[in-house]
Amino acid sequence: MQAHITDFSLHISRLLAPSSSGIVHSVYHRTINLMFHGRLAALQSRGSVLSPVSLLADQEDLLAATGELITPGIPVQITEDQGILFAGIPLEISFRNAAGHDLALSPCLDPLRLSDLAGQLLYTISSANDHGFHHLFLPDADIGSSFVLSAAQQRIHSCTRLYQEKRYKEAAAGLSGLIGLGIGLTPSGDDFLCGVLAGLTISMCQDHPFALALQDEIHSRLSDTNDISRAFLSCALEGQFSQPVVQLSSMLSPEQISREFARIGHSSGMDTLSGIYYILSL
Repeated sequence: MQAHITDFSLHISRLLAPSSSGIVHSVYHRTINLMFHGRLAALQSRGSVLSPVSLLADQEDLLAATGELITPGIPVQITEDQGILFAGIPLEISFRNAAGHDLALSPCLDPLRLSDLAGQLLYTISSANDHGFHHLFLPDADIGSSFVLSAAQQRIHSCTRLYQEKRYKEAAAGLSGLIGLGIGLTPSGDDFLCGVLAGLTISMCQDHPFALALQDEIHSRLSDTNDISRAFLSCALEGQFSQPVVQLSSMLSPEQISREFARIGHSSGMDTLSGIYYILSL
């Protein structure tokens, strides 16, 4: 069987050098994660959200198409003619003629747009119906007995206080403690921090002392989370984000924002938006 990559992130194109070898890291819903030289590449089925680690294929479900024969640990190889081979699996995936996408996030230069965006994000997260971090920014939120939300609330409130006192290193150290907090492929704390890093760039504060301290703290704690989440945090530190984040400042309504970010994952989209909103409101 042959499949084709239609779109990929330019950020990971360097992993696709001829003769590069790696392994299947993990497989889950319509995605095959590959590991090359310690860097993750996500081979995703058609219709998935393009992320900084994405290789989007033309198949609806790659795992189903291969009879679910692909399992973690299988060796993979990049061929000289721009293909991906799986050892012992009758599948070759070609990335010839695939479209590369730059997912570097650009600052928003319009202060009025930033203010409007903050309002749209608050409306969007207020309308969410999952149990993510957005509850922490709602006036009547009831976090109940949730350990994750209680721990996150304490760290976020502490960060806000320390930030207002201009104790930026302490604020960053406390907030970076959210790494690994939560469950799932990308814990809520990690998604929130990716949003925080995005918000700092969007609001042109990526060189603020707090931003620089937070980048250092997150980098030093990357081992505190899982491989998949670590890949996204590493990309965020390099200014690379999923396509909805990159396009956020051009979205026209809360409904469009909600629709596009809901595609990122079960709660990952709203957790990321919550991080962006936190920075815009801070």
